[in-house]
Amino acid sequence: MIRRDLEKAVENMVKSEPTYEICARLADLYIILDHLKEALPQTESDFLKAVSGKNVGKVYDLMNELMEATQVLNPRLYENVMVRLNEL
Repeated sequence: MIRRDLEKAVENMVKSEPTYEICARLADLYIILDHLKEALPQTESDFLKAVSGKNVGKVYDLMNELMEATQVLNPRLYENVMVRLNEL
């Protein structure tokens, strides 16, 4: 979660007017992100392994079915996922 917050902060700063202060903050954020990547290695999840090389349209169809079921069975989870998707 912290990685996402840091990446969002970097994204916002990159869009702003470059000043010495912004560049210094960006440098700090990039250093922190690099250390996080070393400390928390990215492992491929079972889901990513399963969909690797698959037809993207079919994967979306399946994920849509899953989201429809989630909306009924766990509306709170559904809303959280939708918020995160809309923030992408």
